[in-house]
Amino acid sequence: MISLYYNHLITHMKNRYGLKETIPTPIETIVTRWEDEPFSGGSYSYIPVGSSQTDIQTLAAPERSLTFAGEACSMEGHQCVHGAYMTGQDAAFEILSAITTQMNRDLVGSK
Repeated sequence: MISLYYNHLITHMKNRYGLKETIPTPIETIVTRWEDEPFSGGSYSYIPVGSSQTDIQTLAAPERSLTFAGEACSMEGHQCVHGAYMTGQDAAFEILSAITTQMNRDLVGSK
């Protein structure tokens, strides 16, 4: 399976960008099939006409102890992988900050 996708991709890249050098074969590849994913069903986010940045901020807002991330929560990278990545980093930071804050409270309270 790797060779089929690899060969197609490399041929396309070489033709499009005029690459002459040999590109190594990957050790492993992962191909996602969003349409077959039971939790997303091929879904994606979009901003309908009449929506605003406030709508994105509302969608991304934490709900008590639940933190949201993903490209739909991104102001800078809506509908893009980098938006999902950046909001994931932000959510991880918020979670770590909350844990650290609670640990500090516990330490101060135990003295």
